[in-house]
Amino acid sequence: MKTITISWLCIEAITFITLLGIASVSAGVTSDTGWTLTLSGDHASSVTQGEYEKGINVEQSSNYFASVVDATGQVWDGMPLWRLVSRVNDAGSQDYSVTVTGTGGETVTLPGSDIAGNDAFILANTKNGVPLGQSDPSYPLVLAGKGLPIDEMIPGVSSITLKLSDSH
Repeated sequence: MKTITISWLCIEAITFITLLGIASVSAGVTSDTGWTLTLSGDHASSVTQGEYEKGINVEQSSNYFASVVDATGQVWDGMPLWRLVSRVNDAGSQDYSVTVTGTGGETVTLPGSDIAGNDAFILANTKNGVPLGQSDPSYPLVLAGKGLPIDEMIPGVSSITLKLSDSH
């Protein structure tokens, strides 16, 4: 497979590389269908913008919707991070770490034990009830979390990498 460095304005399809013990999730913008999250782990999968929005908009009462308030009082709505990670973690192991990277190169690494089944960390597409627009630096998704320091919130999420521990 070929690795492509992406930006949110890129209109190319996204490809990714998977190394032993490493899984990645990347997001890219396509001109016809919006953005797509490509997931790789125990298997490959993807989530389109439409699928993501449908998952969180089912009367906003589904398990795929969560809301968090950051330290400055901003309200973020979106999908719990663990829901996306679990799609490519067939073994259900919590013995991994997840590194979230933004388009500006910002990163934060979270332990799987903090993410698994926890709605406190989300990939948000809405801030204070308003969808993130393409001109917003957080577009299309931002990592937000209850208790997550502001400097660890990742705007413009461009990739999420699941790395299994060395014991696997």
